[in-house]
Amino acid sequence: MTRRNHSVIMATIGIVLLVSLATNIQSLPEESGYMVNDFAYLLTWEEDESLEDLCRFIEDETTVEIYILTTTDLEGYDLNEYSYRVFNDWGIGKEDVNNGLLITFYY
Repeated sequence: MTRRNHSVIMATIGIVLLVSLATNIQSLPEESGYMVNDFAYLLTWEEDESLEDLCRFIEDETTVEIYILTTTDLEGYDLNEYSYRVFNDWGIGKEDVNNGLLITFYY
C-alpha cells in the first residue's frame, strides 16, 4: 500500500466517523420566546394562552421566570438531565438571582 492510498483511506475513515457522530448528536428544542412550549401538543390553545399569561404575570410581579415544556422525546437523556440541559440552554431565570423554574412534562 502506498503512502497516498493510506492517507486516502485514513481520510475516508475520519469522514465516516465524523458523519456518524454528527447524526448521533442529541439536539434540544430551540427556545421559542414563549414561556409555555407544548411540543407534545397536550394543551388546548386556550390552556396554552392561559398558562402563558400566568407565567408572564408571575414574572412581572416577582421576576421569577417559570417555563412549561411538554415533550415526547428526551433526545436520549433521562428526564432530569434533559430538563437540566434545556434550563441552562434556554437561560431560564435571572442570572444574578438564579430565579428560574422549568416544569417539564414527558409524555
